[in-house]
Amino acid sequence: MVNVSRRKLKQKIRESIMAQLVHHVARLHGDKNAEGFLSELLTESERLQLAKRFSAIILLMRGYSFRQLEEILKISPATAVRLWQQYKAGKFKT
Repeated sequence: MVNVSRRKLKQKIRESIMAQLVHHVARLHGDKNAEGFLSELLTESERLQLAKRFSAIILLMRGYSFRQLEEILKISPATAVRLWQQYKAGKFKT
């Protein structure tokens, strides 16, 4: 589980740091650079969580059932349903 401080950032600072992250990711070229960036920035648990979430979204787009997601990715039923609801609401267009 990812822990984020309960202390809220100012909106301007939040937007600025998010823009910096997006800009840096956009500048990465190739699998090796991307892999190095993710390994340096995220813990193993964070990388696994992100990879499982990404994979679940892809599998939902391909028509896999909640049960299949739960079995393949070892995610909870609640997570499968939440991601499906977000997908159906159009959250994962990119």
